[in-house]
Amino acid sequence: MSGETIRFAGSAELDAAVQRLADAAGSTAAEVLPAQMRLLAVALAAKTRPYGATSSAQKEGIQRVEARITDIYPSVGMIAARLEKKEPRLKKAFIAKIKKKDFDAAEKIANDVLKLNCNVGEFDGGSLHRQQKFTKYVKHRLVVTNYKNVESYMASKKRLVGFAKGGFATAARQLGGVRGIPGFATRQQSPGSGSVTTSINGTVVTMINGVKYIEQALDRRGEADALSDRARNIDARINIMMGVKNRSASRSIK
Repeated sequence: MSGETIRFAGSAELDAAVQRLADAAGSTAAEVLPAQMRLLAVALAAKTRPYGATSSAQKEGIQRVEARITDIYPSVGMIAARLEKKEPRLKKAFIAKIKKKDFDAAEKIANDVLKLNCNVGEFDGGSLHRQQKFTKYVKHRLVVTNYKNVESYMASKKRLVGFAKGGFATAARQLGGVRGIPGFATRQQSPGSGSVTTSINGTVVTMINGVKYIEQALDRRGEADALSDRARNIDARINIMMGVKNRSASRSIK
């Protein structure tokens, strides 16, 4: 299955933190592990594009999708406006070539003047966007003559903002709940799973984010940060627990 598989045994730091939590709670690691892995799913979702754990991440994600698609697929009008800033006659020449369907000549004007590395033609169904969805820079563009198709495509991609996060939401749901993951991600029908397996060798919790492009949406640094954050949060919880126990002991002495 494609996607990102994270096994608890892969993080010694988190392993040790869970054991400390179990000791502080007078429990076993197997008992506290599933809940902590659910919280890890929440942390991983926050580190997955669009970054963040609130609805503001959705707004930023939508803006990024729109900006990237518009950059890859400029309309004839957008290019004409840019040419007009250079010189009005260039705009007229470009539009004249488009009307004559002399796309090769229109491409030459846009590329020579604006250095766009573009082609001119009908919408390609999103192929060029898929190729450059996660690249740092746009290197190739298509000036689209039937721009309504681009607008429909863009609308469909905006609805999928949070889909990669949704794979962790699916896993978290199967481990106990999605609290902490924003609604725009939990509402996605993203592939993923969370399972608990207990045997004589111990308890293993496995999370799978089945989104095929998860490795581009969540890099290794983000994954490592989520693991470290969860370990730190566990230690903070232990400190609170120990503080409560100490206050309770003081009251009993009095």
